[in-house]
Amino acid sequence: GADYVHRLYGMLPRHLRPPFRLVCLPDSAEGLRPEVEYFPLPELGCEHPQRTMGKWRKQVLWGREVPGLSGVALFIDLDSVIVGPVDDYFSHGSPDDVFVARNWAKPLQRLGQTSVFRFPVGANAQVLDDFRADPQGIADRHGFEQHYVTHAVKGGVKFWPEDWTKHFRLHCLPRFPMRY
Repeated sequence: GADYVHRLYGMLPRHLRPPFRLVCLPDSAEGLRPEVEYFPLPELGCEHPQRTMGKWRKQVLWGREVPGLSGVALFIDLDSVIVGPVDDYFSHGSPDDVFVARNWAKPLQRLGQTSVFRFPVGANAQVLDDFRADPQGIADRHGFEQHYVTHAVKGGVKFWPEDWTKHFRLHCLPRFPMRY
């Protein structure tokens, strides 16, 4: 809902040097503040995979064109909390690379976590094209959209420095059994 968009928008001026744009691709723009640019969420263009937990609708971000975006974009899940500067997310490494957080739930595997990722818009259209050609097969092989993205990006993904992006459940709660 709009309340999540408003929270994210409220965090950005405190942690990002201006100017910036917040572009949202919502199911509905009802209640969004006027400072937020919004465009209709594109259709996935194929059947949504069954028997999988992945957020497969995010694959539309890998299309040749994404409404309202061009150049290099930073995607942030709406349930994220920004607690420090994010300017370096835009300047770190090459603008041609895709940067993601490491998936700490599977630390021994080279997997990305796509709650925060930077990507050159349109440069990896094969991710969406291949998914549309075999959505259920890709979902069955990878289980989650972020595992698929990790393997499908040309040249592979790069990881943010470890201390930049934390996972609430894994990094901010006490260890078991204190978190029980």
